[in-house]
Amino acid sequence: MAESLLESMTIIHPDQGIPILLGETAAHLQKRGTPIPLMDLLIGVLAKPAGLPILTKDFPHFDRIPGLVVEQYP
Repeated sequence: MAESLLESMTIIHPDQGIPILLGETAAHLQKRGTPIPLMDLLIGVLAKPAGLPILTKDFPHFDRIPGLVVEQYP
């Protein structure tokens, strides 16, 4: 079971652009007065350049990240 789960996952290897994207996105959200928790921000900026959607129950946080595809989990 665990092996089949791992086979279906995409491993993201952050590159040098992630800290820049993290800072820019955090600044953008702060200027709008809509910051989100750091871990949600990190998850979002890792998924965004990889073109991966986020499936979450915490839709309002992730939906604030421009250009991130977010799907709401019931």
